Formats: sequence, structure tokens, C-alpha cells
Amino acid sequence: MTKIRERWAGKLTEKKLGFNPDDLVLTKQDVLEMLENIQKRWEQNKKNNWKLILSITGMKAYISFSSDETIKAIWSEIVKGFNEMLIENSLAIAKGDGESWAETFEKIKKNKKDFS
Repeated sequence: MTKIRERWAGKLTEKKLGFNPDDLVLTKQDVLEMLENIQKRWEQNKKNNWKLILSITGMKAYISFSSDETIKAIWSEIVKGFNEMLIENSLAIAKGDGESWAETFEKIKKNKKDFS
């Protein structure tokens, strides 16, 4: 999507909802707390989760040393990407189940790409 389209799409969404859901309002501390909670769950089984614990510790370190603006930019993109993956996953499941709406959605998506 072009920058103009992205800004335009965001403004349309903002007008309809009163806010732009793609704007990340979480703080650096919020992200660190979320990762800390995940780590606590994994630490209940340190033997099997030691690689995960090591990785999340590294993530927490990079977040601690990064600016709020950097964290907001990175995690905004992660959230957008994750939302796109959820949509694609739901679409794949629906297509596998033979849902007719999934085929229609695929056609719309293909036609949209042709006009981009």
C-alpha cells in the first residue's frame, strides 16, 4: 500500500471509530510487563523452556535499551503484521473447510492487487 493510501485508510478508520486501531498506545513498560508475564509462565518448566527464557530475556534487554519511539515503531509493525497473519490464517482455515466466503475474499484480494 502506498503512503498516501495508508494515511487515507487510517483517516477513514479514525473517522468511523473515533481512533486509529493501528496506532500503538502501549508504552515501553507495558511491553516489558507483557514479556515478563510470559517469562514467568515459561519459568514454571525451566528444563523444557530454557531456550524460550533465554530468547525472551534478550528481547527484554533490547527493549530496555531502546527509546520509546523505537519501541513504538517496531511494535506497531509487529502488531500490524500479526493482525495480517491472523486474517490469512483464518482465511486458510475457512478455505480448508470449504467456506464459500473464503473464495470470495480471495477473489476480492486478487482484484485489489491487480488495481494497485
